[in-house]
Amino acid sequence: PIRSEIWGMIFPGLPEKAAEYAYMDAVIDHAEASVWIEMYYAAMESMAFFESDIQTLIKGQLHYLPEDSEPHKCVELMLEAYSEGGVDWKKARTRLMRKFAHFDFSNSITNLGILLIALLYGEGDLDKTINIAFRCGYDTDCNCATAGAILGIILGADKIPEKLKEMVGDTFVVGIDVKRENSSIRALSKETCQIGL
Repeated sequence: PIRSEIWGMIFPGLPEKAAEYAYMDAVIDHAEASVWIEMYYAAMESMAFFESDIQTLIKGQLHYLPEDSEPHKCVELMLEAYSEGGVDWKKARTRLMRKFAHFDFSNSITNLGILLIALLYGEGDLDKTINIAFRCGYDTDCNCATAGAILGIILGADKIPEKLKEMVGDTFVVGIDVKRENSSIRALSKETCQIGL
């Protein structure tokens, strides 16, 4: 699911295309729930360019998760916890763990629940959202990245808090041997936009 951002950002406003490419990507090395969740994330990220309401994003792309599947049930559980009011993110996480805890920290269903907790309880605040995603544990780098990507798309670069920009900087590091003329995040963003066009 962490690769979903690629497809969501290449196909802004075209969730079916983002999901289609996410599917082709995911089946290379995953199956079932992880494939569906990558498709779901990609569709949400694609629509985040045009829809800023988190609950609308979550519900609007739910059809990418088979209705009788565990991921679909996980989304419903998290939406239910949030809609009750009086249930803070820690209590929502406890509910998630009672139903979907897994011994593998990279389990896609557990991490789907964590991502939703971060997005819902972060309430549009990027720093708070990333903080919740991190504090929930499990696959923290991926959950923080996906939560940050979705909110980053919604907010746009100008509304990302300066303190976060300073912490990250404008240079990215790739863990494999990739030769690039420019390793700035801004240059990569422009290339991604060009691919989308």
